Amino acid sequence: MNNNIVKSRKKSGIYQILNLKNNKVYIGQTNNLLYRRSQHFRSLKDNKHYNNYLQRAFNKFGEKLFVFEVLEYCCTEELNVRERYWIEEKKSEYSDKGYNATYAVTLFNKYDNNRKVNISKRKPNLVNFTDDVKRKISESNKNRFKENPEMLIYLSEAKSTIAVDVVKDIKTMLYNDVNIKEIAELTNVGIDKINHISNINSFSHILPQYNYYIKNRHTIHQFRNAKKVMSMYRNGCTYREIGEALELHQRNAIRIVNKNKTIHDDRCRLNCINRSLRKQYSIIKTLQTMGKNSVQISKLLRFSRPQVCKILNRNEPNIVTSLEGNRGKIKPFKVLSYII
Repeated sequence: MNNNIVKSRKKSGIYQILNLKNNKVYIGQTNNLLYRRSQHFRSLKDNKHYNNYLQRAFNKFGEKLFVFEVLEYCCTEELNVRERYWIEEKKSEYSDKGYNATYAVTLFNKYDNNRKVNISKRKPNLVNFTDDVKRKISESNKNRFKENPEMLIYLSEAKSTIAVDVVKDIKTMLYNDVNIKEIAELTNVGIDKINHISNINSFSHILPQYNYYIKNRHTIHQFRNAKKVMSMYRNGCTYREIGEALELHQRNAIRIVNKNKTIHDDRCRLNCINRSLRKQYSIIKTLQTMGKNSVQISKLLRFSRPQVCKILNRNEPNIVTSLEGNRGKIKPFKVLSYII
């Protein structure tokens, strides 16, 4: 079937249910013609239709003699006016012409006294839908869904344009930290819909054990990154080393440290740097005791000669007392194996 035809059947408009036996009609309005047709015939088959005249005719003549036809398509704002026009045009409120009840066209006051009119016992809805009434209806529906969560699951899956299996794949990939753009390419689902799922605005009942991580994954990643940054900071790593190891910009590493560091972190970093300086001093002094001069030591340790000379001239290691101006732990020594 042509897609344009399918779409047109879902438009709002005025319709009639025509009895082919006697040409009587029932006229109505709807926002969804395709759904309204199925709703009418389902009620008629179950013998539960609210219009007694139409129900009795359907029981008498059978389904095959009733046809659903669209009289015109129109926007929602015009439905009431156009419905009244067609009821008056077809005279479907008279028993010899149609099945519409008179209360549906109370604005019409020009009835023919010589003809029988369809009088229904069904009373019109006199509820005034104020903001307070709408609020109470909304709360009632929410409580109904809370008491019966399976109904909410059924509605969400019925309205969805994505299959349940695809939603499971999307949530699994989100849980495994796959990029949203990659998910969109793999599943052929729009980025907006994936973002909707990632914010748990829909399909929360599918793989519910993933919901917390998926919704808070950005915060969790920031917390984990901050934890790794502070660990490397306490171990005396430079900001450049932290950025390269965690794929962060050096400035971001500095911001994270300044935001999260404590006195304990600074004390651990200071101890780590001093420990490295003591080790440096010990290794250079040991090589001097073994008979190595400053040139040989600098080559073996791949360290600058002036720095080696400074350490050899000291009687004790250079201990750092403040982190101000200190960029991190010293460059690690690469001592050749045959020296030890």
